[in-house]
Amino acid sequence: METDRFGAALLKSYRKSLKAMLFSPSRCEYTLIFDDISHKVDRHKIDMGLAKVRDKVRCSSQVRIFETTGYFRELTSSNIGLLNELNSSSVVYDPDCFITPLKSMAGRGSVLGTQDSVHRMFETAKDRFKTIEGYKRQMLHNTYMAVIDASTAALLARNYSVPVPDEMPNALKQHFVGNKVLEKVYVSLCEDIIRKYKTFEHGSLRNISGKELAELHNAAFAFVERMKTFVKAGF
Repeated sequence: METDRFGAALLKSYRKSLKAMLFSPSRCEYTLIFDDISHKVDRHKIDMGLAKVRDKVRCSSQVRIFETTGYFRELTSSNIGLLNELNSSSVVYDPDCFITPLKSMAGRGSVLGTQDSVHRMFETAKDRFKTIEGYKRQMLHNTYMAVIDASTAALLARNYSVPVPDEMPNALKQHFVGNKVLEKVYVSLCEDIIRKYKTFEHGSLRNISGKELAELHNAAFAFVERMKTFVKAGF
């Protein structure tokens, strides 16, 4: 291909003074980065050499020319266009690994402002919602388990057998409310929390609000405190 021949001719002509060379397929453009740290860059000489290369290899590819310090300064000043070009270009020549790490950072979205960094931030935002939902599930589970543990402790303290969680409200009602040692409202609290958790666990309830969680937490806390008082009174 003419483009490949043109790139090879550029590399042959400038290899000794080049720091790196990139090629952008979408723009059909070569980027030449000249080492202005170890060598004095003669722009007139570079332009003359480029004209000779074009005379030898007829190609429509464009060429952009930078010096190392200027290119690096543009990148570190968040030149978004240049960063995106770097990310979409292929490295043709980079003997000192000057450009490869920078390209890798741009590709990972580590440089703010690039297209990849923007996409990465949206992905992170979505992950944060997943994390929030995970916290909600864990909070609901902990609330449920607090009620089950407190009910179990109360039943064991009075030498009653412990049923499966779904039957816990009935056991409290039978053994404690029926004997007038526990108020019915606490059985209702136990029922509501277990029902809410099971609905969520089985997928019927897709989402639960922070307000609902707070209300369930307060109800569970009141239930646990009442069970503690109830148990202490029995010993």
